[in-house]
Amino acid sequence: MTTTPSTAIAETVWDRFQTVGFTPDFGPGGSRLLIALYRRLAAEGRPITTNEVEELAKGADVTSEETRSLIERGSELDDDGAVRGIVGLSLNAHPHKFLIHGHELRNWCALDPLLIAPTMTGAVELESDDPRSGEPIRVSVSPSGVQAHEPTTAVVSIVVPEFGATDSIEAVWMMFCHQVHFFTSRESGEQFFAGRDIEVYFLTIEEAFELGRLTFGPVYAQL
Repeated sequence: MTTTPSTAIAETVWDRFQTVGFTPDFGPGGSRLLIALYRRLAAEGRPITTNEVEELAKGADVTSEETRSLIERGSELDDDGAVRGIVGLSLNAHPHKFLIHGHELRNWCALDPLLIAPTMTGAVELESDDPRSGEPIRVSVSPSGVQAHEPTTAVVSIVVPEFGATDSIEAVWMMFCHQVHFFTSRESGEQFFAGRDIEVYFLTIEEAFELGRLTFGPVYAQL
């Protein structure tokens, strides 16, 4: 287990991410399109067709090459090629609920909703279960920050993946997402990871939101 003073933990984890190359950067155009796709999924709660993706890309002044790169790197598609998920926000069955505009979407990992909330146009309610105890965790978060969470002792586990974690969606899921959970307390998280040879940090919800600001800085620059 790794213990770091809470005042520095977001920066410490971000430094570790950079060391292993876990630094998502979609470029200015890709970032603008990512924001547009997030907002369309949240607003309508349905897959985004290929024609609609092209329209969003045109509206965001994104080239075909940038569009293709983002879709190939970070999307979940249905049989018709429509986008069902993109870089952590999805209509598919992932563990964490992302509730906004009357729609229920899902997140790949517990960090995702805290990354994505600042790109939204309204507040988000998050729901997840502690993978050890099964107890529920609920978080209210706005584009500007965490508003409340229950229980107040809740934390997020953050692992530092090996090199290559961004090579594909499957690599992101296996090397990062499947280890990044909400827990009702640090103690519960420590019990869950006990005996595992893995570099894991436990951040408060607020600290995880700050880690999101560091991780998605190039995306937020396009808001």
